[in-house]
Amino acid sequence: AAAAAPAAPASVPVAITQVRADIDADGDFEIVTLQLVSGRRFLDEEPSCASGEKYEGRFAIEVNRFGQTTVTLLEGDDAPGWLWATPFSFQLSDYNHDGLVDFNLGAFDGCRGSLYRLFTIARDGHVTRLPVATGGLFNGDRGNATFFPLTAHGFRNSYFDPERRSTVRQYFRWDPKSDRFFLFRTRVVPLSIE
Repeated sequence: AAAAAPAAPASVPVAITQVRADIDADGDFEIVTLQLVSGRRFLDEEPSCASGEKYEGRFAIEVNRFGQTTVTLLEGDDAPGWLWATPFSFQLSDYNHDGLVDFNLGAFDGCRGSLYRLFTIARDGHVTRLPVATGGLFNGDRGNATFFPLTAHGFRNSYFDPERRSTVRQYFRWDPKSDRFFLFRTRVVPLSIE
């Protein structure tokens, strides 16, 4: 068990990050907030690559549209166990090219990176997970959010595989019939030593 410095109970909800975005394509900006709705902020002092300031507890996404608020609690597989308590920004995109605003959240998955999940924001402010055939997306970034470059029909994920000493590039495509991303192609790029 990780040693944690004593933490005063946090006054919740706590806004962890926030962005203004036009989620319903009407020309007006809505406010999207990631919140800690119950739990704590604490310092994990256990010597490891996971030590540092963290938020731990239950998280929600709040979308404020013209004073009307929609809150989606992140539960089950959608919920990170904890998030780094460092400033970060949502990485907004449109991964499946459907005109809706999408974003990702990462959950720490060891010293080599994080496991990211994709979400979409409906025009009414409700947030749902965008299914990926591989489950989550392992990426070498260790942040709460990361950038996935868009492709013509989806997006690309990359990470370093030390066993192969290579960068693995995964190309995902959206299948509108099954409403999920599938792994379309994998490219392994060996590390070059010059």
